[in-house]
Amino acid sequence: MECVYIEKDKDHFENLEIKRVYDNKINISWNSKKELNQVKIYWNKTPEINGFEECITTVEGKNSVTFDDPDVKRRNYFILKADGYVSEIVAEVLVPFKGTSNFRDLGGYKTKDGRKVKWNIFYRSDELAGLTEEDMEYLKSLEIKTILDYRSKGEVSVKPDPVIEGIENVNISGMKSLDNKDGNFDMTSLMKNSKSLKELGKPEEFLKNGYLEMIFENEAFKKLMEYIENTDKTPIIQHCTAGKDRTGIGAALILLALGVPEETVIEDYLLTNVYRSQFNEALIESFGNLLKDEHSKEIFKAFMEVRREYIEYAFNTIKERYGSIDDYLNKEYGINEEKRTKLKKNYLW
Repeated sequence: MECVYIEKDKDHFENLEIKRVYDNKINISWNSKKELNQVKIYWNKTPEINGFEECITTVEGKNSVTFDDPDVKRRNYFILKADGYVSEIVAEVLVPFKGTSNFRDLGGYKTKDGRKVKWNIFYRSDELAGLTEEDMEYLKSLEIKTILDYRSKGEVSVKPDPVIEGIENVNISGMKSLDNKDGNFDMTSLMKNSKSLKELGKPEEFLKNGYLEMIFENEAFKKLMEYIENTDKTPIIQHCTAGKDRTGIGAALILLALGVPEETVIEDYLLTNVYRSQFNEALIESFGNLLKDEHSKEIFKAFMEVRREYIEYAFNTIKERYGSIDDYLNKEYGINEEKRTKLKKNYLW
């Protein structure tokens, strides 16, 4: 069937979700306010709503479809079109690299004014040292301009980022106390260097103190916000070791500056628990000699996971000091209303 479509922008697809099924299949699902006779799925090699490559499939009488990934060696984007509905472009949130577990795209999030963050502009990740040759070829197709590495010098020396021609790699510790030092904020290393979990103290207090250190007068995030003002620096990858705390704050700053609601920002932050779950379970097994009871395991999980109370503590502390997130972005990073308008023009659709 030939894919011919005349757009009549009215309703929106709801709960639109895309996920990978096995290594080579994609599933897309959605809800709609009214029954849809037909939804057409197009494949696009670029993250633009126009200029689609070809029609992948036509769906009739269903709100879900699974199909073969048209190109497993590169990032693909899919456009949903239906009579009476606004066209939607979607992509996988989790990039299917073999050598990372938490490399994700911040695209697709809806802002307070109804627009959405563009795909293939802002990526967040765990450490990149494990990228395979196949991963590297895939990454090159993303046309990344900058990598911001928030790890300490000690973390970098053990697992340096791969050198990729044409990509600027900037390493500034996301933890001020670790600047130019060999210490780190990686829970695995902290465990290995601690005689017992008790030496780390209560995880909530330890992590909240770390978040306090990250959210004020932080050179790493000042560099991030400086770079996102310059479209020549994007697409950009920001990462630390697990891609959860330091990278979580960096990702939150970008989304907040673009007008994404706080609750959505928190939901993105919490996704780390989903994508790191298997990795964390394997770590628990590897530290079996230290985690001899359920209490020890629970403490360890509190260190390895992200928790709503950590990011909410950061947001609440910001508001206590500055009154609002907007004033914080302005006074800490110089992101005033004029600059935010420009950021939105550049990075929202």
